[in-house]
Amino acid sequence: EVMWANEVAQRSADEVRTGLLAIWQVMQDCVVAGCSTSGVLRAASPSVAVGEFIAAVRRGFDEHLAGVTPHP
Repeated sequence: EVMWANEVAQRSADEVRTGLLAIWQVMQDCVVAGCSTSGVLRAASPSVAVGEFIAAVRRGFDEHLAGVTPHP
C-alpha cells in the first residue's frame, strides 16, 4: 500500500498500471525465451552476469515501450 501510494503520488493510477504491466510483459518474454532456448549458459563472474541481465531486460523493456501508446 505504501509503494502504491508513492507511485500514484507521482503519476496517475493508469500510468502506474501500464508501467507495471509493461515490466511484467518483459519478464514473461524473458521466461519464454529462456525456456525455449537450448544450449549451455556460459560461465561469467556474478557482476558481469548481472550487468548483462540488466542490459537485456532494459533492451526488452525499451522494445516493448516502443510499441506502447502513451496516455494523454
